[in-house]
Amino acid sequence: MFIHAHRGRFGLRRLCRILVTESANYQAWVRAKLGREGREKEERQLMQLVVEIHTVHPAYGAERVSRELKRLGFAVGRRQVARTMREKGISGVTRRKRWNLTRPDFQRGPGT
Repeated sequence: MFIHAHRGRFGLRRLCRILVTESANYQAWVRAKLGREGREKEERQLMQLVVEIHTVHPAYGAERVSRELKRLGFAVGRRQVARTMREKGISGVTRRKRWNLTRPDFQRGPGT
């Protein structure tokens, strides 16, 4: 990023020589920048969709939200939705613990 910020004032070769790096590394960083910006845009869109689904269905957790997104036509995984919800501070309603009313029959060992 330093090279990108100062390459107008100084030459690319000079900056790479001073920072002891290859110009190919800088070129690869520039090419990857488009991908990073695209992913950031998708993340913002996903965040907005998750917030919209959560306002309509506040009890939905990551599993149900991801299922709803898939139903709407977005290819997204449960873990990505869970990470997005965690970053935004959104959580579904946790159900209470279910009590098991059936008790196992303890069998007696031999000789008792």
